[in-house]
Amino acid sequence: MRFSRARCARALLTCLIIILYDSPAGRACPDDEHRRLLEAFVKRDGETAAALMLH
Repeated sequence: MRFSRARCARALLTCLIIILYDSPAGRACPDDEHRRLLEAFVKRDGETAAALMLH
Protein backbone atom coordinates (compact mmCIF):
# COMPACT_ATOMS: atom_id res chain seq x y z
CA MET A 1 0.00 0.00 0.00
CA ARG A 2 1.39 3.41 -0.97
CA PHE A 3 0.81 6.51 1.14
CA SER A 4 1.30 10.06 0.00
CA ARG A 5 3.15 12.55 2.15
CA ALA A 6 -0.08 14.49 2.60
CA ARG A 7 -1.88 11.44 3.95
CA CYS A 8 0.98 10.64 6.33
CA ALA A 9 1.10 14.26 7.49
CA ARG A 10 -2.66 14.22 8.09
CA ALA A 11 -2.39 11.02 10.14
CA LEU A 12 0.46 12.47 12.18
CA LEU A 13 -1.50 15.68 12.77
CA THR A 14 -4.49 13.63 13.90
CA CYS A 15 -2.31 11.78 16.40
CA LEU A 16 -0.87 15.04 17.70
CA ILE A 17 -4.37 16.48 18.18
CA ILE A 18 -5.37 13.35 20.10
CA ILE A 19 -2.31 13.80 22.32
CA LEU A 20 -3.23 17.42 23.04
CA TYR A 21 -6.92 16.90 23.78
CA ASP A 22 -7.04 13.32 25.05
CA SER A 23 -8.59 12.71 28.43
CA PRO A 24 -6.02 11.73 31.06
CA ALA A 25 -8.51 9.19 32.44
CA GLY A 26 -8.82 7.21 29.20
CA ARG A 27 -6.09 7.00 26.59
CA ALA A 28 -7.16 6.90 22.92
CA CYS A 29 -3.84 5.38 21.82
CA PRO A 30 -1.22 3.14 23.46
CA ASP A 31 1.75 5.08 24.83
CA ASP A 32 4.27 3.80 22.28
CA GLU A 33 1.99 3.89 19.23
CA HIS A 34 3.04 7.37 18.09
CA ARG A 35 6.72 6.48 18.40
CA ARG A 36 6.16 3.33 16.33
CA LEU A 37 4.21 5.33 13.73
CA LEU A 38 7.00 7.89 13.39
CA GLU A 39 9.57 5.10 13.07
CA ALA A 40 7.51 3.55 10.27
CA PHE A 41 7.37 6.95 8.49
CA VAL A 42 11.13 7.38 8.76
CA LYS A 43 11.71 3.86 7.39
CA ARG A 44 9.12 4.51 4.65
CA ASP A 45 7.31 1.40 5.80
CA GLY A 46 3.81 2.10 4.53
CA GLU A 47 2.41 -1.27 5.52
CA THR A 48 3.36 -0.87 9.18
CA ALA A 49 2.22 2.77 9.23
CA ALA A 50 -1.15 1.79 7.74
CA ALA A 51 -1.63 -1.00 10.26
CA LEU A 52 -0.83 1.35 13.14
CA MET A 53 -3.22 4.02 11.86
CA LEU A 54 -6.06 1.52 11.51
CA HIS A 55 -5.62 -0.03 14.96
